[in-house]
Amino acid sequence: MQNSNEKQWVRPICVRSSVNVNPAPTYGEWAKALRDEDAELERLWKDFKNSIIKARTINPKNQNNGTI
Repeated sequence: MQNSNEKQWVRPICVRSSVNVNPAPTYGEWAKALRDEDAELERLWKDFKNSIIKARTINPKNQNNGTI
């Protein structure tokens, strides 16, 4: 059992990044902004996956016949 003088202190959490500085005035506007963010995230994720596929795809025209 811990003595009250031996409190465990934890690091404070910065919540600034999770607080919306300009909150939406209505629920409908907030929901629309959330949908827009979700759509943007989906687009970025799709672009990211496509860039990996493109980078890993071997194009026979660009091969150097096994030389580096």
